[in-house]
Amino acid sequence: MKPDEVLLAKFYKGTCTPQEARQVMDWLLENENAAVWAQDWETAPEQGVYPDTYTAEMLQEVYAQTFAKQPRIRKMPWRSIAAAASVLLLTGLFLWQQVKHTGAPASTALATAAPVKPVWKVYQAPTGKTLQLQLADGSSVVLEPGALLQYDSLTYNINREVMLKGKGLFNVAASEAKPFSVNTGSFITTALGTSFRVASLSGNNLQVRLYNGKVKVRQTGSHVNDVYLKPGEELVYDPHSGKMLVSDLNKFNKIPALAGPPRNGVQEYEDCIVFDNTPLKEVLTLLEQQYHVPITYEQRAVTRIYFSGKVMRADSLELILNTIVRINNLALQSKNGGYLIK
Repeated sequence: MKPDEVLLAKFYKGTCTPQEARQVMDWLLENENAAVWAQDWETAPEQGVYPDTYTAEMLQEVYAQTFAKQPRIRKMPWRSIAAAASVLLLTGLFLWQQVKHTGAPASTALATAAPVKPVWKVYQAPTGKTLQLQLADGSSVVLEPGALLQYDSLTYNINREVMLKGKGLFNVAASEAKPFSVNTGSFITTALGTSFRVASLSGNNLQVRLYNGKVKVRQTGSHVNDVYLKPGEELVYDPHSGKMLVSDLNKFNKIPALAGPPRNGVQEYEDCIVFDNTPLKEVLTLLEQQYHVPITYEQRAVTRIYFSGKVMRADSLELILNTIVRINNLALQSKNGGYLIK
């Protein structure tokens, strides 16, 4: 029996229940008057409003009626073929009406995969203290006071990228397949396996010091060529001039005023101490006096080791000692409020 006009109107507007929709489709399957369907199709409204719970149920009914296993039929009249085609057309009308206003494909409207959100690991060194971190790939970081480091724990083992605000000393686990990158916003410093220090300062100022290995510094959103540093080199970016300047840490072209008389192999300035082939024992003794923190060491570990370099007075003692022991393949241990080198 043909459904009444009210039910057909509800069917075309998309306001009928799944049960009513099934009743209409049952009639369409049994009825072979394609001309009537064509007329109804032409007069059907463009878009219907569907309750959220109806869409999935209607689609399930359509699939069940259209694709369900049927008894084997030897002959199928052309009118029956037309009937099946019309049902499919009407099915398409349902889906098209449902998503037309969004412009999304039907499959997207029915099931949209939620984007994977980053799971951030965030670390910040407290005021006046450094913070040592061991990353999942074996790399280690020493954050200077107030520095902030964060990375996405879901993708870190894939891209090995961290974000830094402030100053940090990085000792990177070697991996040629997975470069290690420090993103400071305007710059990305990339290394394969090395020890380097990055200082991301206010106003897009950047300072990178390389102690061993090799790093590449790239300015994001710029056509400026990448800069490669060699051990003992320092890169400084000046946002006013827009230039990245590279200098040798062992050559001090700009020396500040002296803070005291020179000693054997040691020159002190207001903001730094310069060591020139100074026995490591003397370096540690001077650092102990400057920072008022006990530093002990195993005699055999420091014998016949000399140190050349510049120590910034603003750097923490832990950062300086970590740099020294890494360069000389030694070990640093906190002990009784001080440090032990072995």
